[in-house]
Amino acid sequence: PSETLRPNPTELKVWVKIEERVVRREESTSTMDIEDLKQVVFKGQNDRDLYEVYYRNQRLGPGGQVPSDTTSGQPIVFKKIAEPPPTASGGKFLL
Repeated sequence: PSETLRPNPTELKVWVKIEERVVRREESTSTMDIEDLKQVVFKGQNDRDLYEVYYRNQRLGPGGQVPSDTTSGQPIVFKKIAEPPPTASGGKFLL
């Protein structure tokens, strides 16, 4: 019987930076998408949904592939999503 061979994911080390913090390296694989990388970077913290991901000033969507050509000078950048401006009612929501 023939077995279906799955390609082995290639191990990658990518450079990431969260806003004003120090640049650091994270391990990833060639099969990871941006949402997977967010889980690695934020290690299960709930605030990962508060960040958008950019590489070379281009926004990367959650299903996009993790770039493999990052450097310490050109990392994947996690930018906090700007909070919406307060509404005319003083920013309070009525339920």
